[in-house]
Amino acid sequence: MKNLDRSLDSIKEAKKFSLEMKISALQELILQRFQALTTISSISFAVAGIIISTRGDLIRNEKLAFFSAALFIVIAITSFGRHLCLIRSDIKAIAKKIKDLPGEDWSKPLEEKEFKADWWPEILYIILVIGVLLFGLSFCL
Repeated sequence: MKNLDRSLDSIKEAKKFSLEMKISALQELILQRFQALTTISSISFAVAGIIISTRGDLIRNEKLAFFSAALFIVIAITSFGRHLCLIRSDIKAIAKKIKDLPGEDWSKPLEEKEFKADWWPEILYIILVIGVLLFGLSFCL
């Protein structure tokens, strides 16, 4: 604890610490969006697969059921691929920031950069909801 107190004594160290924590939190939030989507779509595919394979008599429209199961697979693969792509870009960005740290002038205020989040998770989530609805309709139609 004493080491932490000593390192935070100077304003320079406090800015570094704050910047590192904000970057880490932002990266974690971005990745959690895709983790949740990948998990939910994988569970949806597993449930659909179990129902199709064991209780095929419940399904009235097999084409709709198989289409929605395929949609679940596409969503899971796409969200997982995008997740891996973001991890790769984060690794590259962190490596670049680490290389640039020695040359930073910590006596001036930090520059604010505009944050842009992609819309992949929301679009894939809407497709997931459509897939769930189609799978539900396969029991009725």
